[in-house]
Amino acid sequence: MGVSRPTVTRMYENARHKVADALVNGKEIVMHPVDVVVCEAPRPECVHVRNCCHRRKMTE
Repeated sequence: MGVSRPTVTRMYENARHKVADALVNGKEIVMHPVDVVVCEAPRPECVHVRNCCHRRKMTE
């Protein structure tokens, strides 16, 4: 994914605290949709993987 483990841990902790706060204090939980990009040219080992993570941006 190109993201360090400490960054992912911070993101997870932040999300966990927000969900816990919403549940405890009766706040609304709003989730926004996210676009999923599927490989334009998957690697041979990913031929049968529906949402392959080995993708490159076409602008790179």
